[in-house]
Amino acid sequence: MQPIEKLVDWVKDKPVFWRHAVKLALSKGELTETQHRLIWSIAQMEYDVISKGDVYPIYETPVTASGLTSEVSEISLSSITDVVNIGSLAPSQDLKLSPTGLNIVYGDNGTGKSTYARILKHACLTKGDVAPILGNVFLNSNEEPSAKLTVCDDKGSLAIDWTKTTEADDNLKSIRVFDTETASHYVSKKEDALGYKPFVLKVLDGLSKALDYVKKQVEEELMPGNGIQRLPIISTDTKAGKFVEGLSYQSNIEDVDKHVSTDEETLQIEPLQQRVYELKSRSAASIKKELQQKNARIKPLLTKLKDLNATLSANAYSDLKKLKTDANTKAELAKSLQHKVLSNLPFDGIGDAKWQALWDAANSFVQSQAHSNKFPPKESENCPLCLQAVDETSAEKLASFKAYVADETVKNSDKALKKYKIEKQKFENLVIDVITHDPVIEELTNDENLFKQRVADLVIALTAKRKCFLESDFSVLLPVIDINILAYCEKLIKELTDDISKLVDDESHAKLIEEKELLLLELNARKAVRENKDGILKNITRYILENKLQNVLGETKTRKVTTLSNELSKSILIEPLVKCFKEELSKFGFDRFDVEVKTRGSSGEQLIKLAIVQGNKNVVAEIASEGEQRCIAIACFLAEILSDGRKSSVIFDDPVNSLDHRWREDIGKRLVEESLKRQVIVFTHDIVFYKYLLECVDKITGSIVTQIRLDRNRKHTGLVDNTPPWDALPIKTRIGQLKNSLQALDKVDRTGTELEYCQLCYSFYNMLRESWERLVEEKLFNNVVTRFGRTIQTQRITKLVGDITQADYDSIELGMSNCSTFFQGHDTATGLQQRPRKILEIKADLNLIDKLLTELNKRR
Repeated sequence: MQPIEKLVDWVKDKPVFWRHAVKLALSKGELTETQHRLIWSIAQMEYDVISKGDVYPIYETPVTASGLTSEVSEISLSSITDVVNIGSLAPSQDLKLSPTGLNIVYGDNGTGKSTYARILKHACLTKGDVAPILGNVFLNSNEEPSAKLTVCDDKGSLAIDWTKTTEADDNLKSIRVFDTETASHYVSKKEDALGYKPFVLKVLDGLSKALDYVKKQVEEELMPGNGIQRLPIISTDTKAGKFVEGLSYQSNIEDVDKHVSTDEETLQIEPLQQRVYELKSRSAASIKKELQQKNARIKPLLTKLKDLNATLSANAYSDLKKLKTDANTKAELAKSLQHKVLSNLPFDGIGDAKWQALWDAANSFVQSQAHSNKFPPKESENCPLCLQAVDETSAEKLASFKAYVADETVKNSDKALKKYKIEKQKFENLVIDVITHDPVIEELTNDENLFKQRVADLVIALTAKRKCFLESDFSVLLPVIDINILAYCEKLIKELTDDISKLVDDESHAKLIEEKELLLLELNARKAVRENKDGILKNITRYILENKLQNVLGETKTRKVTTLSNELSKSILIEPLVKCFKEELSKFGFDRFDVEVKTRGSSGEQLIKLAIVQGNKNVVAEIASEGEQRCIAIACFLAEILSDGRKSSVIFDDPVNSLDHRWREDIGKRLVEESLKRQVIVFTHDIVFYKYLLECVDKITGSIVTQIRLDRNRKHTGLVDNTPPWDALPIKTRIGQLKNSLQALDKVDRTGTELEYCQLCYSFYNMLRESWERLVEEKLFNNVVTRFGRTIQTQRITKLVGDITQADYDSIELGMSNCSTFFQGHDTATGLQQRPRKILEIKADLNLIDKLLTELNKRR
């Protein structure tokens, strides 16, 4: 089991914020302040300090270490194809790689090399931050950036469809990538030392630092007095005082209201204080007598207020409304009858109250006569009002009037109206005042209870309520009024009655005083809770928060991290790694100073430290150059792979960026050596480094190289060309390309224009001239002195002595002379213009250099 697998297994039952810290350290390396703040937020979410939110389930996902676990098989990268909407990379390109040996992907600036490398940094295992994948900004495409990456192992090939959002593929993650960002990830300056920390220990170190950050935040939040409200001292002899004294994270916020005084309890305090004073200052008998008198004064007031409230009750209002409704209903029926019986008469108002009075008066007059006459008069009888005989029509009308007056509908209407008016009169006559009770009201009033004002408010409210009873349509809702003053009076009477019953002798007197004092103490405590309720609630909330933070704090101890780090740092990790590391440093030839590898561990940290073992300097970091530090970083990178026993591919993106020729040579040699064991892919734009790599391939037996060149056009980059760059070609390959160019030139001579032929001819001789120069360097001088070379290789001189003939000089002179005449390198006077060389002449010039190369190869 790999150390990283032990870490993943170890952390799976740890808190969520631990696991996410490990995830970030696995993917990002050293954690930033922003990431520490995120981990602190996750810790607060986990322990309910803050709301979890919708993203929290993402943090709960298990830790995975794709590509970091034990290697199942040796993975090589075969190709990158089907690139879609990634930068300006051209589609339908096939970047094929050899599964073994060294692969060099060369591209000038802006040809897409970095974009291809970025795809692999995202898909494969890269330590440190990676620049994001962007779509083609010059095209309005909504396609998701994607590519097909083909890998192979001993079982065959596997094509993997890769996008930015796909889950990590274990095969691709088996391939490691090294770049400038990775170099800083492997080697960092710390404590004036140049140090390298094995990756699994670096992850644990990141976890330790994250825990320390969370611990610091918690401790700062838990500083004494932070967030706690200062509360007054409340007697613990009371229930309220005991509650406040025992406030903790276990206190229930809802319980606070149980210890808050009500308005009525608050009003009792001052009278109770006065009562206690009176009880202490007078005898039981005198107090009892006074209490009886006071009780007798309060009861009439209470009765008066209760009667007024009962009179104006909701039931009374409802009953009055029913009477009004009944009267209205019956009046409508009577009116309907009136219209039916008394319509079409010469007078208005027939049948109304005034007319009814007239009718009753006439009836009464007739009945009072000595001779018994009936009313209303019949036909031929005299009318008591007009004193004339009644005709037949009038008799009929008078008869109908009599029937109308005698009808029950009219009688019921009259009764209902009369009943409503009588009942309403009660409310009109109701007197709402308590003037006669002013003395007792004054007696019961103090600054605390405002008894007088509360009685006045009740009187005003009852008066307004009475007005609702007098409204004609009963459309308004009866207002709800505060009658707590009634309960106050009732309670006061009860307390007085209780006190009177308890005042029997001196012993009962003393006991009553004690009882009142305890009650007063409790009421004052409850009042204090009421006055400080906000502070108490804040303190409970704070205690709950502090308990949650304490739970977080309990999970910030790094002892477990240190224990695992120490376990992993023993023979299973440090010793094999140190051995490989020393071997790598030796391969890079650190001979400018002696470097000793030391290990140190504390507080969950393990550091491999490089120190100079002689002289007065004790650290490499102070004097190591950038090139040396880059070599050390690559040594760390390779040592980690070798100590893990990994055999999958490694990718290097511009590994010698900004370094001088000496370190380019050392790094190039080491990469070619490594290509004997595994596939090594190098992305570079440095033609000198490219040449160093090819030279190393020539020198190291068994090494092979695959060369890929990237080009661009106006629209796209990343155009794959399997022809190496001209500057990197040896003389033999250059002659091969010149033969291909000759065929193209011959075709233009046959089918093209003279101008096209001239332009190609000039270009051909440019390359031919450069090829003569390369032949002199490689073959004539046997690479004793080379351009971009680091040294003069004197051991090659032996093959030159007596080896160069006059014929060689003559061939070189002729070839260079022809090139100087016919290449387009200088502006030529119009009168001296040369005709373009014919195809046969060009062929002869090419055969000249090819023949000399063959001769020189035979001699060597």
